[in-house]
Amino acid sequence: SKSIHSVVASHEETGLGGLYSNKGGLALSFWIGDNAICFVSSHLAAHQCNVSRRNLDSAHIIEGICLTTDSQRPLTNQFQHVIWVGDLNYRLDIERKECLELIQNHHWEKLQEYDQLLKVQADGEAFCNFREGPLNFAPTYQHIPGEPPDPETGLRGYDERKARVPSWTDRVLWRSFPDAELELEAGSYSSSPQICSSDHSPVGAIFRMSVMRPYHIFENASERRIYIRLSRLTATGLGGGDHHISFRAQYCEEDKHTSNATCKDGKVTFHTVVLTTKRGVCSRKWIQTRHIL
Repeated sequence: SKSIHSVVASHEETGLGGLYSNKGGLALSFWIGDNAICFVSSHLAAHQCNVSRRNLDSAHIIEGICLTTDSQRPLTNQFQHVIWVGDLNYRLDIERKECLELIQNHHWEKLQEYDQLLKVQADGEAFCNFREGPLNFAPTYQHIPGEPPDPETGLRGYDERKARVPSWTDRVLWRSFPDAELELEAGSYSSSPQICSSDHSPVGAIFRMSVMRPYHIFENASERRIYIRLSRLTATGLGGGDHHISFRAQYCEEDKHTSNATCKDGKVTFHTVVLTTKRGVCSRKWIQTRHIL
């Protein structure tokens, strides 16, 4: 479709020493209409105890992949919507026997109390501001490859040889700019245990979103522009030293930056910045629906 354009892809290895590709992430971004979307697929560090390593892997992917000309901005802050999928490898911190009992009784809410990913999100250690649909399905790992689900319970068996705690290692997360929400179709976030060739059960989700049309600038457009004034800018919680803010928008002529400001008592006040739209972009109503990065 001509509506999809500016397709860019890149990757970041997080395996041994950051050199091996057995773990890492792949990101793909594109524009559809006037909406910038990014998909990230990742395989993070394995094993029950490696929570900090998984957090670090996700941070390396966010900081290491750049799909735009703005290399200073984290990957997750460059697009209206970021959808992150894959084997994130976060586990359930619970005894295996108790976990299996809760699974048999479909006590999904109780199991979530032991989920490592939900905990690190609540603590602000990884995947901050990412959302997820309800985990109303059985943990997707570690199953017996090739063994189909039980016809009565609909549950796949879990491998007793390695005796690992069943866990929701496979996830679909997303985050969006304010007022640019993705809508998760009710009931669509689920696993497919009938696909049983792997020791994981695949997961999937269906999203709906509104697509904005690009602003059409005619060849004979006038010289009219809009000036966007950003003032009274403050930030708190910053460390010592000088700081500045950079602004960019697809419909503006160039990026703008505040002058350096020194942090005093944990607070910084920045000077006013004025952004100028491109020639012919002169609809205030349309501008009010856009985002400035």
